[in-house]
Amino acid sequence: MFGQPAYLKIPRRNFYCRHCQKYVTERLEFLDWRRPYTKRYEANIYQRVLQQNVAQVSREEGLTWAQS
Repeated sequence: MFGQPAYLKIPRRNFYCRHCQKYVTERLEFLDWRRPYTKRYEANIYQRVLQQNVAQVSREEGLTWAQS
């Protein structure tokens, strides 16, 4: 926000299944499974890469090559 990084801490609930005796993690529609960023952020990065190059967007966002 205002040029500063902003982080969301979104706790996911765990549920216990008595039938299979395992824990299941809540799925949230705006987050892909096991990714630390939202789908909206990912779409924003894709749009920026179309206008700029990958190296520039990676540098601006502080992403590694594997993340970009």
